[in-house]
Amino acid sequence: MTLPDRIPLPLDPATALSRRTLLRALGATGAVAAAGGLAPTAAHAAGTVRFDHLVLGPAYADMYPTDVVADATYWYVNDNGRYRLVAVNRATGRIDYEFAKARIPGTDDLGTGRGMGIDSAGLLYVADTINNRISVMTKQFVPVTSFGGRGTGPGRMTGITDVGVGPGLDDKGRPTEVVYVSDKAGHQNNTRLVKFRTDGTPIGTLGADLDLHYGQLVVDPVSHRLYVCDAIVQGFIIFAEDGTIIRKVGGRGDLPGQFKGLPRGIDVFRDRVYVTDSDNRRIQVFDLDGNFLFLFGKRGTGLGEFIGPKGLAVTQGSILVCDLYGYGLDEFDLRGNPIRSLFGGVPPIDGVNKPKGVDVDHQGRVMVIDWWRQAIVRCAPDGSGAVQVGQTGDRKTPGALTFPTDVRIQPGADVIFVANRESNDVEVLNPDGTSHRSAFFGNKELAHPVGIAFAPNGDLWVTDSPRKRVVRYVIDRDGHGTLVETDNGASIGGLRYCSGLDVAPDGTLWVTDGNAVSRRTASGRWTRFTQATGSARSFKGPWGVRVGPDGNVYVADSGNNRIVVMSPSGTMLAESAPTDRFGGLALYEPEGLAFGPDGTLFVADTNNDRVLALKVTV
Repeated sequence: MTLPDRIPLPLDPATALSRRTLLRALGATGAVAAAGGLAPTAAHAAGTVRFDHLVLGPAYADMYPTDVVADATYWYVNDNGRYRLVAVNRATGRIDYEFAKARIPGTDDLGTGRGMGIDSAGLLYVADTINNRISVMTKQFVPVTSFGGRGTGPGRMTGITDVGVGPGLDDKGRPTEVVYVSDKAGHQNNTRLVKFRTDGTPIGTLGADLDLHYGQLVVDPVSHRLYVCDAIVQGFIIFAEDGTIIRKVGGRGDLPGQFKGLPRGIDVFRDRVYVTDSDNRRIQVFDLDGNFLFLFGKRGTGLGEFIGPKGLAVTQGSILVCDLYGYGLDEFDLRGNPIRSLFGGVPPIDGVNKPKGVDVDHQGRVMVIDWWRQAIVRCAPDGSGAVQVGQTGDRKTPGALTFPTDVRIQPGADVIFVANRESNDVEVLNPDGTSHRSAFFGNKELAHPVGIAFAPNGDLWVTDSPRKRVVRYVIDRDGHGTLVETDNGASIGGLRYCSGLDVAPDGTLWVTDGNAVSRRTASGRWTRFTQATGSARSFKGPWGVRVGPDGNVYVADSGNNRIVVMSPSGTMLAESAPTDRFGGLALYEPEGLAFGPDGTLFVADTNNDRVLALKVTV
């Protein structure tokens, strides 16, 4: 991030549109020359990687709000899907200024995050999740300092999910203003509450490690109690100032006082606690002791209705709710009566925002995972006729997609298999996006699956990424999978974080494996390639991998912003350079790869928000 990006800038609603229009114009003409006079063909080794055309360009909703805090003048909103913080004027309902976050943050950049808090001096504290630290800035989004960092020692964290500021106790038991941070501590169900002074000095933890999931939190400024959301309790936990658990509130269900899914937002105002009941699409209100009072909201797109409610803020006589997949903000009075909805513009269908996995169906249509749409976009190879397939929903509902990462078409059928990351399963869909015979599987064995691929015999391989292994399922006629094999690559010292995978016609499995690409023969013998033989660069966080129709191996080397083609023995045949331009832009962490029937290579250029068609010769 350059220095000017750190200065709050007025909102320019035309920016995204003009960039998208530029990409469309380049793609429509075939872009015989790239920006700066550079040819769009990359020639390295004996082969070439050449830009052919743009399939899909960027397409954004008005916003993708996840978290919010407020003062008397502004709502400060974490708009994660557009990688920014915005200050929404409470009087006008308009964005007065914003702060651009970095998609791939450097040492001093603010990356994607979750919750926010405000201290008594008016400074904002932002949970910078990707960097495992807290970023402190003024209300004008001018950075002040940061603290924390990845690790397990004092003041270090491994999975920040929220931050709150309020009165508490220091390490000597003396009253002070405390920054509370929810940290998953390396495992999603082992969250600890870490305490800091407002200057970033570590104080310790609130109690021992807790069997809770995620932990959105808020501090009551009067009682000094801490209220923490928990997906295991299916509700929230009330802590005393000294860490003693006072009460656990909730339980799974749809009755008053019960919750479904992750209670994503919580706030305290005067004598009431307001909690987002995300999967029931409503807000529940309790007294400070956890006794249910009333609820409001329901699923829908009308005034006072929700699609994906997340964070909320209650202050100065009103409640503001972030509706992530309503793409806007909903304001209510303190009794839950709707006042107004703000923003809400949906993303155009003929584009993508953070595309990931790609496949081509039996009719030659391109299928691409749109991460922030939480759905699949299907279109012709030239991008025309785009439609949405599938949609987000309750994690327990068959067919609902929750931040999916990969897609594959079942051989010999039109059935769609999706690596459904946040639901820890594989979803099975019909061509129209509805659930295929209510089939889904893996939720008892998988943790954040990332890549999927069919073997020649019809079995499905899945990268069980956090567990650093690949697993194989036999698929029955209804689309259900039965686990029959797991492999952690022990013979090569164990797999690292594995993401993409593909299977060759002879049963050879290829897996992107940390900073390498690993090969497993049909007999189970592993070989790891840290770079293609003949390449000057080692692999750096490769993501997608495909066996091409020519039998060669195509790799989206994401961290190096390039495409690599190598033989099955690991010899480099072609590669693009990180500076090569395709349709006017260099690749920016490409992920998904797929081949069309004519040999066209389709690439999800993930952090450029576009899908490209490339021609490769070797």
